[in-house]
Amino acid sequence: MPRALSAVDQMARPAGPTREPDPGRDRDDQAWSAAPGELRMSRTELREAAGLSEEMLKELEQFGLISVRNGYYDDDTLMIARTIVEMTGYGLEPRHLRAFATSAQREVGLFEQVVRPMGQQRGAESRGRAEETLRELAALSIRLHAALVQTALRATFGP
Repeated sequence: MPRALSAVDQMARPAGPTREPDPGRDRDDQAWSAAPGELRMSRTELREAAGLSEEMLKELEQFGLISVRNGYYDDDTLMIARTIVEMTGYGLEPRHLRAFATSAQREVGLFEQVVRPMGQQRGAESRGRAEETLRELAALSIRLHAALVQTALRATFGP
């Protein structure tokens, strides 16, 4: 177990990130968009932009945290990789973060049950309604997740 996780288990303050976070480089929490991002990166470009080693990139792919889409990595992948790099500064490893990917896939499956019937209807209006519903569900999901984590942290560590 990494030293920082041992410290957490012993209620000691873990070491912080190895570099200062740069809030300006990551996009704000945005609603889901059907349009793919414009950024297209090779494996090497992603590694350099996110500060990943080849070994860590392989782990992120192995644990389902990131993947190549249409032969390249995109903005979403870069944001995920950068966020994970920051989290590793606290002693977390990709294997610890697998639950995030699993949870996201479960949410997608749930949303699919709600939206698929809309998307199967003909016409641009029904597709637009489906996309709007996905945007709203994504925003609500993020809000719910944040509130659940905050509530659990308060219950665990106090007000």
